[in-house]
Amino acid sequence: MTDTGNRRRTAAWWRMWANPAGLAYLALVAAAALFAAVDAVWVPHADASFAGVWVLFATAPASLLVLGLDGPWFVTGLALAALAQAALLGGAYRWLVTTRHARRTADGT
Repeated sequence: MTDTGNRRRTAAWWRMWANPAGLAYLALVAAAALFAAVDAVWVPHADASFAGVWVLFATAPASLLVLGLDGPWFVTGLALAALAQAALLGGAYRWLVTTRHARRTADGT
């Protein structure tokens, strides 16, 4: 693979996930996962806790596709769902920014 191909791939990665919308979404999912992990490990419960549901809410609707999986496949599916949605949010953010910039340029403002 050429150096140019690697640069293009790296630039595409940055456009998809390294933008304010995608990073904020991934931070929200990470906070929900951390909350669920802390609740599961260090908080004693007399019965079940619903802390893990927040991770599903944060990654819905893509997380609904992985509900039937067990164990590490479920966690992997949740991570992939979060990355897919971060990429979609990043694409929407990029589209909004470029559209706004194009309108400003066309209007002369």
